[in-house]
Amino acid sequence: MKLKIGELVWRTIFDEVVGDIERKFGLCLIVDQDVVDELTAKTQTTLASYGLHLPNEAKIAGHLSFWIRRLKPISHCEKSERKWLAINEAVGLYVGISLCEKFSEKKFRKPSRRIMLDWITSMRVNSHSPQGTALAFEVLTEV
Repeated sequence: MKLKIGELVWRTIFDEVVGDIERKFGLCLIVDQDVVDELTAKTQTTLASYGLHLPNEAKIAGHLSFWIRRLKPISHCEKSERKWLAINEAVGLYVGISLCEKFSEKKFRKPSRRIMLDWITSMRVNSHSPQGTALAFEVLTEV
């Protein structure tokens, strides 16, 4: 199952983000492909439920970020000495940001480090919806 933006399958960006986080933070991560397939299906379903058959990159980013955070396809390897409890929230948001940076025709404002840490924490401990998360990405592409 593939969710595309133009001709690019979003998984390319997902894989890049996971690899970047592993290198930057010295983590060993495992990606559950079955959960990735499920979150792809959920993203397509929630986008369609809002009548978003041709969604922009911010809407796709928000819905993907939400489902990555919710379904948690990423875990730490047993041998991993370091663990980041909010890894799925972080990956979800960084995937969304990467999508917007690469595909937004408008200027995209990348959040500061402080905002990202607050947003990751909020995604972990507060209630969010796919549409609410998409609106946050819409704001970042409207600057």
